[in-house]
Amino acid sequence: MRYIIVCLFSFFLLNSCSSGKITTTETTPTHAIVFGRLNIYKDKSIKTQDIWIHFNERNWGKTVARLDEEGYFAVKVPIGKNHITMLDYGNKYHNLPKDCITINIENSEIVYYIGNIYINWSPNHGNERVHSGIIGHLAENSRDGNCIAADVKSTEFTVKRFKRLFPENEKEIEVKLITIK
Repeated sequence: MRYIIVCLFSFFLLNSCSSGKITTTETTPTHAIVFGRLNIYKDKSIKTQDIWIHFNERNWGKTVARLDEEGYFAVKVPIGKNHITMLDYGNKYHNLPKDCITINIENSEIVYYIGNIYINWSPNHGNERVHSGIIGHLAENSRDGNCIAADVKSTEFTVKRFKRLFPENEKEIEVKLITIK
């Protein structure tokens, strides 16, 4: 019985997790691509590519964006209201309330540039996971954190960089900056 439970749990875990990277701009009618850059306070020991942005939920990794070495990201999100719920770096994290950093996505046939987001947070100063195991992670992830100081700006460079990474993209790119409370 234990073997069956472990196998089922492993199957669901592997199928629900995302790599945090997209390889195409193709989407279903219920999802759209958003992209941007996250700029955070950091020191030289932080590997930016190990930072994950969780959208809409914190536990199952359905909509996560993994930053590249320079902080750029692109991710498929569901149509409708989306929000950043957690910044994650190894065993350090910061939970955000649902109304802190949001964006409303309306059309799956458009790729949305949501801006260069500047956040005053460092993984070295984030909450450290104190509970081990799945129950501990679920308990820590269930708590809303505080909003953090943030700003958003638009740069043409980020849009040009996205076009270089996805030259096959034929969808319109719309600048729709994320809203910060």
